[in-house]
Amino acid sequence: MKFEHSQRLKAAQDIASFPISATVNVIIHKDLIGRPMPADDLTHISQPDPMYLWSLRLLLERISWCVAGLGGTGAIVTFARLKNFRDQKLHDYRCTLETSGETDIQWTVFDGHPFRIATPRDVELLQVADITASALFRAIEPDRYGNTESRYFRQMVAKLFRQEGKSVTSCGLTAFPPDVSEPGRPLAFLSEF
Repeated sequence: MKFEHSQRLKAAQDIASFPISATVNVIIHKDLIGRPMPADDLTHISQPDPMYLWSLRLLLERISWCVAGLGGTGAIVTFARLKNFRDQKLHDYRCTLETSGETDIQWTVFDGHPFRIATPRDVELLQVADITASALFRAIEPDRYGNTESRYFRQMVAKLFRQEGKSVTSCGLTAFPPDVSEPGRPLAFLSEF
């Protein structure tokens, strides 16, 4: 469903009061990937599937930190079904990550729970995730006139997970490449939160 400005703003306000503890987001700044190309084993992420899986890895790390930080266990993760992306790739990637030992994912948070795949129509929290991602997109991606709209995002920023004493970019809002939210870079304003 396409929202008008007033509907988007209302949706963002509703998310701010929605009974969830925190949200976690990952931004992949596609325009900056490949300028210059990330080094070594990250060169492949400029392709669609590896880029999605890389963002998934970053997201799972942060979700696990968030759940553990809030004292939770037994996290059930549900992903929205993606067109042209086989569900099995997601499950295979989880197995690869779990056995590699090369991530900072706290796997005990997900013990006994396989990833689920559904549609936003069927799972309300996927609608929340979609609205959150859309609000963030509008805050960072200029429209055809070069304008961004940060009000949607600002409405929900209090819901972003943050580690005590740190900005949201340390955990609840992770950007890649990592320096994209540093001073003088395109998304520097995100560090203000």
